[in-house]
Amino acid sequence: MVVYQETYHRETYAELHTHGPKKDFDWRLECPVRAYDAGFRRIGIGALFGLWHWREEAPALAAHLEYLQKRCWKAQITVSLPRLRPAAGDFEPRHPLEDREFVQLVCALRICFPQTGIVLSTREAPKFRDGVIPWGDDDQRGEPHGARRIYGGGTGGAAPDGEGTGGAAGGGEAGGGGGAVFDFRCAAGGGNGERVAAAGI
Repeated sequence: MVVYQETYHRETYAELHTHGPKKDFDWRLECPVRAYDAGFRRIGIGALFGLWHWREEAPALAAHLEYLQKRCWKAQITVSLPRLRPAAGDFEPRHPLEDREFVQLVCALRICFPQTGIVLSTREAPKFRDGVIPWGDDDQRGEPHGARRIYGGGTGGAAPDGEGTGGAAGGGEAGGGGGAVFDFRCAAGGGNGERVAAAGI
């Protein structure tokens, strides 16, 4: 089950999600925990870089990941790093994540989370993407549906065959038990969220 928070900045989230269940920031933030409590054991999260300042998104994403590793400790968890790019029609991201900064983010996450699978979009330029992959780890493979993974060095980070990327765009929420709302603003005060922020980001 893969579900992106898209942005951890509440004001930007509220601006972009105006209708439906996805409008509720905390409901979406809790989705991975609900999925875990419902029996899912392969969980992916991510932020869509470009919606808000990446130096604030990155520590929040890291804090969320660290929380899930503790709360959903039986699950294999991956983190995705899609980013908005300039597109036809003169579209420009509000807060672009440039290539150099993107590489810095990948390296910081790999250092702080050596067992976690990192997912790169196949929408990245092939030369750039293929150049970044070895910096994550040496266990690599292509993935369908616009994703390519960098796996961690141990057994905990290698996602089994059959894990799809579906469910992110549509929400992918699962029913089941709830839990306390995760507040990344508290969690980011220590642990790997703080270390990612301190890695020159």
